[in-house]
Amino acid sequence: MAARNFKLFLGCLGNGVTVCNSAVMENGDFKMVAHISPEGKITWYVSEDYPPADALASIRACAEQERAKYEKWLNSLSPAARREYQLERLPLPELFEELRKAKKEREGD
Repeated sequence: MAARNFKLFLGCLGNGVTVCNSAVMENGDFKMVAHISPEGKITWYVSEDYPPADALASIRACAEQERAKYEKWLNSLSPAARREYQLERLPLPELFEELRKAKKEREGD
C-alpha cells in the first residue's frame, strides 16, 4: 500500500544513491526507503509497494541510470584492469573457485 504522505528524495552520499521519503521524519532524518548501489542494485528498506507508482518509476529509472554509468565505466577499463576489479570484489568462496580454475588451466587439466 503506497504511503499517502510521500515526497521522493534522492541523495548521493558517495556510495550510491540513498532513497528517502522527505515527507516523513524518523529519528531526526528522512525515512529511508531504499539504497541504489553504484552497480544499479536496489536494496529496499520498506516494501516495494510503499512508494507511490510515480516515485517507484523514478527509483527504478535512477537504478537503471546508475547501472548504465557503471557498465560504461567498467567497459572503459582494459581487460586486465576489468578482471582485476571484478576479482577484488568476489566473495572469498568464489575467489577461491576462480583460483582453482586458473590453476587447473595452467597445469593443463
